[in-house]
Amino acid sequence: MFHRLRFPLFLAALAFAGAAIADQPAEKARLRAQPSLKETGAEASEAANDRKSLHAGVSWPVDDGRGYPLGYGYFLWKRTSWPCPSTDFKLVFAGVVGDVELTMRGLIADNTDLGFGGSWQTMGRFEEYNRGQLRLGNRMGVERYGGRVFVQQHIVANFTEIAKLRATYENGYEEYYHDDDTAPTFQIATSGMFQSAKFGGGTGTLKRSNFSPTGWDFNFGFEATFRDHWRAWGPPNRWDSPSQFQKFSMDGTYVAGSFDDQKLVTKFGGGVGNGVDRLAAFKLGGALTGWPNALVMHGYYTREIFAEDYALLNLDYVVPLHNEQELALHFYGDGAMTKRSDIPDRAVHLWSGVGTGVSFNGWWETQWLFGYGYGINAQRGNGNGGQEFFAQMSKQF
Repeated sequence: MFHRLRFPLFLAALAFAGAAIADQPAEKARLRAQPSLKETGAEASEAANDRKSLHAGVSWPVDDGRGYPLGYGYFLWKRTSWPCPSTDFKLVFAGVVGDVELTMRGLIADNTDLGFGGSWQTMGRFEEYNRGQLRLGNRMGVERYGGRVFVQQHIVANFTEIAKLRATYENGYEEYYHDDDTAPTFQIATSGMFQSAKFGGGTGTLKRSNFSPTGWDFNFGFEATFRDHWRAWGPPNRWDSPSQFQKFSMDGTYVAGSFDDQKLVTKFGGGVGNGVDRLAAFKLGGALTGWPNALVMHGYYTREIFAEDYALLNLDYVVPLHNEQELALHFYGDGAMTKRSDIPDRAVHLWSGVGTGVSFNGWWETQWLFGYGYGINAQRGNGNGGQEFFAQMSKQF
């Protein structure tokens, strides 16, 4: 039952954060007028001081579907002083799922980061969809805790960052168990330790402002994970589920300007997996663009589409209406091709979605985005919706 509390808990947390923002002293207004760090982590300016960012979002499935409203909060704090020349703190919260990370620059070398992080999932669930139809018996409870350490190298030329590389090691424990809706014949996955090695990097000049970015970027990542004492799990016929898997992914964004300050934001991505099962699969769906590593498909349930391999294209055409209030219309178009990990023959499937939204400046110097998405290939009827409403908020202070 706890998973149904994620949405009200998120709203309560958002209300608390909003109250805290409204109570900020006038000193913060002075700090906001000073220069800030670039989103890409470029060479810090001593005049930047502190910068805090708060992002939050929520998505509501439409119609009598099985999808639940989902929300998230994302907090980022950048400091250019104590306890080291540059320190970043990141916190992500989404109901029963959370992630925290601390990055310190300058402890090892001027352009080298040392960082630590942790993630958790308490009283969560694995749930399987079949084109929008939630398979009620094919589910199980999930508890997951992990810790990680990483080193990140900034490649700098002429005091400007041109790229960065990151190596991460993660170790943790996963526990799976029957919950009230697990079918008696459903074999749960094996509880035990896991460890992962990850390597990735990126380059670019991308900056975000009121859901209307400028510039470009490109990122890539590789992951190899081993799960201890693993075995096949699932319904009576069992799903193919190797104890180790590898994943490679990449994505890029390019913002092209046009007449009257209109712009086309193009984001592409792709990934390939080896030995991935339903737990490790790439998961596409939903419109929560602010969630880290989100694979957006407007009109679909969040993380509804399970994929072993995928290619994804997101388009956002931004039409400004009022520059002072940063009022703008957004028109979305999404397309994806996936090799599905949730059916026996791993068939290739095409997905598409469209949407629209409006963004603007709100009270307390916040930025807001409200929108609607329609999943063209989403399953409809039999209690399944192919539509969603969503809202997102961003605050810099």
